[in-house]
Amino acid sequence: MRYVKMKYMYAQHDNNDLDNIKFLELNAGPEYEFELKTACLNTVLFMTICLGCQFPLLYMIALLAIVLQYIVERYTLAVFYRLPAKFSLELTELNPTLLNYAPLIGTALAFWSLGNH
Repeated sequence: MRYVKMKYMYAQHDNNDLDNIKFLELNAGPEYEFELKTACLNTVLFMTICLGCQFPLLYMIALLAIVLQYIVERYTLAVFYRLPAKFSLELTELNPTLLNYAPLIGTALAFWSLGNH
């Protein structure tokens, strides 16, 4: 639909700056939700670290999930979403703090599952 508007409906119009800004606002994609994307990545990493000893296939599945998420995010940022907002480093610095608990839980689960007869 964007292509049709740009090529046929908007191409015939005499351009000025105000019209360009209105056009970009009408046809810009949704806001990029950085928090949700980070939460999805953290969930995959946390579950893989915690349950990787019990389900070794989970490492390959997690690698595939992370690669696919990276490719999809790069493509959608380039084509679909607006430019992401400026974020502080708070969320980025909080990720290692949250992921520090995963090896402890993973060790406890591995000890329980491998030591259980």
